[in-house]
This record gives sequence, C-alpha cells and structure tokens, in this order.
Amino acid sequence: MSLIEPNAIRVNRHTDPRVNLRIAKQAAERLAVIGDDPQRTQTRLGELEREWDIERAIEANAASFALVGTVLALSVSLWWLALPLAVTSFLLLHALMGWCPPVPVLRRLGFRTPREIEEERHALLSRVESRPAAVAHANARPTGAYPTPSRATLGPASDHRDAAAGDEPGKQKSQAFSSAN
Repeated sequence: MSLIEPNAIRVNRHTDPRVNLRIAKQAAERLAVIGDDPQRTQTRLGELEREWDIERAIEANAASFALVGTVLALSVSLWWLALPLAVTSFLLLHALMGWCPPVPVLRRLGFRTPREIEEERHALLSRVESRPAAVAHANARPTGAYPTPSRATLGPASDHRDAAAGDEPGKQKSQAFSSAN
C-alpha cells in the first residue's frame, strides 16, 4: 500500500468489506425496484444529483469542526486550536490515503463514494438508452400541449409589440398581402 492511494478505490479499500457489500447490495435493490419504469428512473436520477457523497460529507464535517474550534479558541481558550489542527490533519490524511476517523462512521451511515453514485447513475442511464420507445413515451407531452413557440414561429418583434398593445399580430401583414393581390 502506497502513501497516496488511487482515487477510485481509496475509500473502499479502507472500509469494512461488509459495509462495502451492504452499500452495493442496497444500490442493486434500488435498481431492481425501479426496474424499467421511466418515471421512477427519472426520479432516482434526480435523487442521485442531490446525494451527498462521502467526500462532501467529510469536507462539511472538517469545515464545521475547524470553524467551531477556531471560534472557541478566540472566545474561550487557545487550547481549542488543537481541534482545527487535528481536523485539518485528518483532512490531509484523507486526501492522501482515503481514510480518516470519520470515514468508517460515514460509510456505516450509508455515504457512498462518487464512483459508487456514478455507477448507479450509469446503470440507470443505460436502461434509458436501451428502451427508446419508453423514453419517447416518458418525454411525450400530454394531449393538447403545445411546444413553446420559438422566435421563428412568432414572427418579427413588431408583431409582439402590437399584440401587447392589444392589436392582432399579423393583421397588417394579411391586409397588405390582400391589397397587393
């Protein structure tokens, strides 16, 4: 084991194999429940976008403890500077090796690595790509819905100003056209 671990495996390597297995099993169960349902797939993809990975949780944890330690050092006793010193040391250790004291706790709480989250996202996206008819159905507009008009379909900007003033857009054009004929 080197001092600097490869990014993709560093947290997993320092996590209890039973915890890694439980996290993988939970992801597989979620995928099985979602199945081929396009609505559930889109909902889960949204959840994955908002999920905090272990890196973000560690950063928030370290920042919180460093801030609390600094405030306490300024207001109570300089001995509280030991807290930000320890936390930043742990953060450096995590950056180099993928392990620090909060990692086992956070992994047991279910925090996943960015790679684990991305693997689930990839599995969902590959299902979406493998069923084009289902995707077309999921993206279809309800009956009676119209696409948002583009600038090209609305015509010149003067028509829009006329419409806002209460005039009928395009009326002048049709009158000009009929008088020319």
